[in-house]
Amino acid sequence: MVQALQSQNLAAPVGKLTGTWDERSIRLQGRLPDPDVPSYATLDARVGWHPKTDFELSLSGWNLTGGSHAEWGVPGARPEFERSVFFKIKMGS
Repeated sequence: MVQALQSQNLAAPVGKLTGTWDERSIRLQGRLPDPDVPSYATLDARVGWHPKTDFELSLSGWNLTGGSHAEWGVPGARPEFERSVFFKIKMGS
């Protein structure tokens, strides 16, 4: 089984917006033998804007590399994880 994770978090401004951050991670998972689960790679990313302590906007994407993949379980009964995109607005503490 091969497993690898590479992440990058940037608290620095993105473009000209202060209070903006950017996060990315790449995850590689080798084949699991019992039960058999194929290997997969995923790319997750998030960009957000946090101009004040009580306000945040962010856009997140998970499994951006493409089709669905299984992470555990037996064929036919295991969940498949698909590409997902979320927009978040947070106000207050």
